[in-house]
This record gives sequence, C-alpha cells and structure tokens, in this order.
Amino acid sequence: MAKVSVTVVEIKNFKLADGATSDPYCKITTGGDYETPVLTTAKSKQSGSCVWEEQFNIDAEGRCVYVDVIDKNTFSGDQSMGKVEIPLSHFADQKPHDEWYRLSGGGLLHLRVHLTDSARPPAEATAFGEQCNADGSAVSHGASTAGKHEEKKSEESHHKKEE
Repeated sequence: MAKVSVTVVEIKNFKLADGATSDPYCKITTGGDYETPVLTTAKSKQSGSCVWEEQFNIDAEGRCVYVDVIDKNTFSGDQSMGKVEIPLSHFADQKPHDEWYRLSGGGLLHLRVHLTDSARPPAEATAFGEQCNADGSAVSHGASTAGKHEEKKSEESHHKKEE
C-alpha cells in the first residue's frame, strides 16, 4: 500500500468563525470522507493566519487526501471553517509537492505532500479544493492534473515507439 506524508504548514486569509478569534485545527484523512479523521493537528490560538508545521505519515487508503480546517468551540461545538480534497493521483509522480490550496469556506491552506511506494492511486478522482498560489490566484493545470499525467505518459510511450 502506498504511504502519504502530509505536512500541514499553515493557513491564512481565513474567515474568523467566532467573529473576532478562532482556535483552528485540522483533521487529515485518506479514508474516503471527512467524517473519519485519521490524524489531527494541535489547536492554534492565532487569528488571521496559523502556522502548524506538523507532519503526518499515513496509509493512502482512499483516492484523496482530505483536510478539514475546524474552529474549536467549547460551548457551541466545533465548526468547519473550510475543506480541501486533493486526488492522490496529483502526487503520482512520487515527488514532494509544496503547494497552497483554496479552502471551500475561504482562506488558503499550505500543504507539503509526498506519496511514496510503488502503488499508484486511481486516476479518476477529482479535486474539491482548487490549488492556488500563496497570493490566492488559481494555479492552472490545463484540463486536469490526472489527465496531464496520463497525457505525459502516453507521449513518452509514443516517443519510445518511434525510436
């Protein structure tokens, strides 16, 4: 089974869930949904931006890395501030990726992700969260990351046949 290393670096430009302050933390899973978290970051007492720099190594069980940024609320219950879902196929080149992602609830999440092992994730998964630059502008990948990867493999095999 493939392993995935996820480092939750930081979050910025997020909406403050409690109005003036937030106590955010992240739930990370590859198990198929946001409801079964595998790992959780520490809770932060910062507002506006938070730095965690926490690394997790987990089995790549599903098709995506799911990250839910949650505001800790003692009395009213924890509240999701935004989510991102990234297909494991995006990391199939098995190189480290250091990227910013736009959260569904607003804000930017900085992750470092590295998929390792010879197992390949399914290519048909699609992203929920949009990959973006640190300034919030969208990163263009053409039609899709998975499609680009398959296209490149096809070009390489076609080129080898010609030789």
